[in-house]
Amino acid sequence: MGEQAKRANAGTRKAKAGGRERIMEAAAGVFAEAGFEGARVDEIARIAGVNKAMLYYHVGNKAKLYEAVLLTWMDALIEELGRAIVPSLPPEAKLVALAETFEEMARRSPQYPQLLVREFTSGGRNLSPVVMGRLASLIRMEGRFLDEGRRAGELREVSPLTVHILLAAGTVMHLMALKLRFRAKEHGVTGIPRPSERPSRLITDLLLNGLKVKHGNQAAQAGGKRQIQKGRRGAKRNSIASRGNKEQPR
Repeated sequence: MGEQAKRANAGTRKAKAGGRERIMEAAAGVFAEAGFEGARVDEIARIAGVNKAMLYYHVGNKAKLYEAVLLTWMDALIEELGRAIVPSLPPEAKLVALAETFEEMARRSPQYPQLLVREFTSGGRNLSPVVMGRLASLIRMEGRFLDEGRRAGELREVSPLTVHILLAAGTVMHLMALKLRFRAKEHGVTGIPRPSERPSRLITDLLLNGLKVKHGNQAAQAGGKRQIQKGRRGAKRNSIASRGNKEQPR
């Protein structure tokens, strides 16, 4: 193959790659704004500067495009986590690194976590099995960190899904609250405090302090719980007895 033909082929590959990137970027914005059902392929193609035939050539139908958009961000997140979380870190530090990496990715590309929040509220109605598999891999990762902390006697046993929701959704909602606060100020509404500048740090701090095993105080805590339960049982008996007295005929 001649040098001119090589340059032509390289230019064609670059143009195709650029076209796909434009499609992904346009699709992410439209899906985040309108959701899967409301997004129109015509609009995505128009914003990307390609025709529908070219869009279908690059990514397939609307469902495949939606899947590709989510996988692009989730695979990039998993890659970033692989760099940020080294095996030698203690479990708590791994959870902090995970939350901070998620925040950095969310700030860079806010439309992607916005899409995931949409899917959580709809029960994942439009998530493909492949995307759900990626999500499950993230939750398993958090589960491994929690297991490490539990085996070390540092963290309590808790569902990794709960931790994922608190870390991921909590961080995203903080970032979205910035837009809400700005819009409220435009309408003269005051009293909404400014969210934390680094919500991932605040959320992991609150979460880890709740997850930590309270060394040297377990017996006292167990005794306190027994007293609370005993008090509740006594209150229940008194309530039943009181109702019985009221129902007796006079």
